[in-house]
Amino acid sequence: MVKPNNLELIAQRAKSAGYQYGDFAERDKERGRTRFDKKTLAAQNQMLDVYLAWCSNAIGVPLEQCDTAFLSQGVPLPKLEELKDFWRFFALQSSGRLTLPDGSKTNRPTVVTLRGKAKVWKSGFLRRTGQQLSEEETAEINRWLKDDLPYEETSEGKPYCHNLQKPKFNFQSGDLDRLIDQVWSGQDTRHIYDRNRLQFHLQLLWFCDAGARRGALLKHGVPYKDIHLVLSPHQGWPQFFYKLAQRHVKNNKDPDLRTFGNTCRQHPVLRYDSVSIILMLAVVDGALNREDLTRMIENGGEGHVEWSKQCRDLPICRSVDQQGEVHDTKPMTQDSFIEMFKMFLMQAGYTSIPGYLFLPGSIHMIRRELGKQLDGLYTEVERSQHLTQADKAVFGQSYTADTSSCDGLSAFLREKPDHRAVEYFQGLAQFRHEGLPTQLPAALKDEISRNPAVLEWDRKITQTSDKETRKEAMQKRQKTVDKLQKVMLEEHRREFSASLKRHKLFNGRQAQLPNPGMDDPIQELRPEMARLAQKMARTSPASQQDRLDTMEDMLALLAAPTVYYRPGEEPQDGKCPYCSKEIRSISDRRAWCKHIHRCRKRAEAEKREVQFSTLRFCYFCNLFLTGDEWGHHCEDHLTQSLKHCGSITFRHTLIRPAFCLICRQMKYRTPATRMRYWARDSDAIYHMEEEHEWPWSCPDCNFIGKSSEACYHHLHDAHGYQLAKKRKHAGPSPVDTSDNCTSKLVQLTPSSPEVSGTDLTFNGHLEIVKSTKNEVDAVDTIVDDRSLLETPNPRLSSSAMSSTANLDLASTAKSSLALLGGCSWDNLTPNIGSPAMKPSVYDAQQEDGRRLPADEIAMDTNPVGDSSSPCGVSRLPTPCATTDTDTGSATPSPVISEGKKRRIKFITTAYQSEPLDDIEYPPAPKKCRITLKIKPRTVSEKEHAGDDIATVQDRDKQTEIEKSTKTRIILKTGSCQPNSRRPTTPLKTRLSGTASSRGKWTLEEDETVCRMKQDNCSWAEIQRALPCRSRGSIQVRYSTKLKYADEG
Repeated sequence: MVKPNNLELIAQRAKSAGYQYGDFAERDKERGRTRFDKKTLAAQNQMLDVYLAWCSNAIGVPLEQCDTAFLSQGVPLPKLEELKDFWRFFALQSSGRLTLPDGSKTNRPTVVTLRGKAKVWKSGFLRRTGQQLSEEETAEINRWLKDDLPYEETSEGKPYCHNLQKPKFNFQSGDLDRLIDQVWSGQDTRHIYDRNRLQFHLQLLWFCDAGARRGALLKHGVPYKDIHLVLSPHQGWPQFFYKLAQRHVKNNKDPDLRTFGNTCRQHPVLRYDSVSIILMLAVVDGALNREDLTRMIENGGEGHVEWSKQCRDLPICRSVDQQGEVHDTKPMTQDSFIEMFKMFLMQAGYTSIPGYLFLPGSIHMIRRELGKQLDGLYTEVERSQHLTQADKAVFGQSYTADTSSCDGLSAFLREKPDHRAVEYFQGLAQFRHEGLPTQLPAALKDEISRNPAVLEWDRKITQTSDKETRKEAMQKRQKTVDKLQKVMLEEHRREFSASLKRHKLFNGRQAQLPNPGMDDPIQELRPEMARLAQKMARTSPASQQDRLDTMEDMLALLAAPTVYYRPGEEPQDGKCPYCSKEIRSISDRRAWCKHIHRCRKRAEAEKREVQFSTLRFCYFCNLFLTGDEWGHHCEDHLTQSLKHCGSITFRHTLIRPAFCLICRQMKYRTPATRMRYWARDSDAIYHMEEEHEWPWSCPDCNFIGKSSEACYHHLHDAHGYQLAKKRKHAGPSPVDTSDNCTSKLVQLTPSSPEVSGTDLTFNGHLEIVKSTKNEVDAVDTIVDDRSLLETPNPRLSSSAMSSTANLDLASTAKSSLALLGGCSWDNLTPNIGSPAMKPSVYDAQQEDGRRLPADEIAMDTNPVGDSSSPCGVSRLPTPCATTDTDTGSATPSPVISEGKKRRIKFITTAYQSEPLDDIEYPPAPKKCRITLKIKPRTVSEKEHAGDDIATVQDRDKQTEIEKSTKTRIILKTGSCQPNSRRPTTPLKTRLSGTASSRGKWTLEEDETVCRMKQDNCSWAEIQRALPCRSRGSIQVRYSTKLKYADEG
């Protein structure tokens, strides 16, 4: 018998630990499960929300009162017939994820889903009301959901649910090999960071070895303390093996106390060796010292490897953000792994399997294959312990494929079994077809951009003025586009796979459709990546030296900076090697390499004693060349085929610019012209739009462009260009029919009778044509003649205009344009007070968002004689009406309509700019805007003194004017001076003596602007440093030339 003093000690120990009688009396009265995790509670609340919506709809109770009325404690259970009606309601509001055998989406839940939701609703209703559905009613609901509801139909003849199940296939060893090949040797279309690449490889090997569930390895991550690494010599070579301790297995309520271990050894084949990846990740993270590891291997050490204390709780596979930065504590997310898993499957040629709308990302495919192989080697208990850590019956219920693993006929005939057919129909290889597209063609992307949902977001973005609201709308629009692209890509791949299967069936494996991939310069930039890809492709055991070299290459990839630097441009101690500027002081990561590259170019120019702007950079060879060397150097590269002509950016650095596809194929042009390049695809495409005729053909691809739209699509699909939303040749623009305006396109030639005798030079055809599809690119000339006076005057000068009815506006426009092009800029007199000096409404209507700077010129065309012409040109011909030869009466010109506004469009040429640097920029616009306004002005007789009376009398035979008038022509134009890189309007008044053109930008000024912008100086500070330049001219110079010239 226990002594009394011992009994007192027992009671004291309990009380000191916090025991108090009756503290939990009320809670202890509850029966059944009372503790739920967050995931279970969320699922129950979701089901109860649907139940409340049904109650409100069925009974008519307001939604805000439903929670109290139907989910309070003591509320009675609904009747059986009411429950069945609720599950009909639930089925119709649901949307299924599986597909029917024909590949179409079900849009209805399955029986398995409904029965699972019914179980969740039952437990949630019990938790909220305390009322439990009886076993008899539960069995009836489950029977009805399985046997009756799938075969009932709605009033529209559609079923409420489908009696379908997910198809089950296995991820086999051949699939693992293809995925590893794609990880290391496939084209890196997404530019995955190398840390993620190694982490994905490691996680994939873990899943194949341990058969773990997704959440066991990914939800909380695997810390270093759960990898028990041991070094043990084997056959004279040091060899590692380890135990992976799984904490977060299913139904493990105490992950901090209980773990389930799986062992793994160092595999002799590198592609299956997880130990090397773990060791290199540990060295980079600081969990293992590199010198200590080298000493262990070289000295043949033996024993347990200890991780550093500060890294024991650190997840081995951690999250990597878009900038390439590794998170300090956050593990690699499940979404990241599954996204890469599906991406590599797609790139390896796998398509969606029956029953799934998209590629499956289920880890259960790996678990089923592992369980099948373990089943023939181990007992049921051992297999279940390895896979499910639970009862052996779990495997038989959930981890068998849909196809039997037995060769029945061979067993019946006592023959050796042949499992080739079993392996084929249980695996994923039957759904793999080489050559499947991995991205949408441009035509389908354009179709998505015209989707009503996308257009609705475009409308909201346009109408939103608030910055935050606009940003949120743009994000939602992008999510909508991504969702539509995902669905359409699967449909496109499904259609493409059907043609591939038919081609392979009739032509055999050797005659498959060719699939030449784009050239991948990233592999060439990183030799360690190329070596790893070569070694990972081997299936033979690796030597010890090969293993060490592989680990060195892995370490180099993991230790690489998040920004790629070209050879010779690597920072030294975080500073620019040429100017010692702190690289991280520059906020934009894209400017880090640009800064060093520009400093390197400046140093190279000083070393060679040449101008900064004369050096050209070869992105293929990483060399700077002078203008003389550039042409010969281009000849060597033109002998090599180039499939991908669009720009390629890798880790914030431009590693290959965009080339002009058409120029490269013009063999009669100089090599330097054929190798022109641009920093952005949009600039290269703009060059093609302006310099080449559309549509065009691509001889290298045997492509014949039947339309401009097909040409754009070919640039995207075959040559890797990223297309802009607005395209010049995308189609006809809407015609402006306001104010009954008529449109014409007027093109002038030197031989035109209207400009004969002038000093005008043009480069185009000279004719009057009707409006075309590209009319929006032409220049608008608006003539308002409604206020012209009709009083005749026999004493008109040669430039006077006729009345409205007899005015030939086309001739007038030509004559005015001839005057503009034929006279010197110095002799033009601006009329500052003219209304035409105000901004025109057409200034903001430039296509593709490009604005042309334009000033306005007002001049009086009233020359007294040839000698008085300020420009030294002959008199302009008199605009006159056409004469009907049959009736002898004058009829209006076809381009005018009495009393209406007239619109005349004509095209002029502009100065062709040359590239300032090795990066090509869009040329100066060829089309200039000219606004022609004709206004009446009454003049005295004295102003016409000395006019040629014979000329006036000869003109009076054709026109009659009721009152003497004088015409003022106001021209609005934007032109390019030979010493300027942008459209300017250099004017010189005779009184002020202002210079006729702006001074040319010097190299020192360009460097000053670039240097101060890199130092984040304000525009006001830069303008004070350059007092001879206006702030506006500095901003235009930087945004059009200098901002992107840093890449050169």
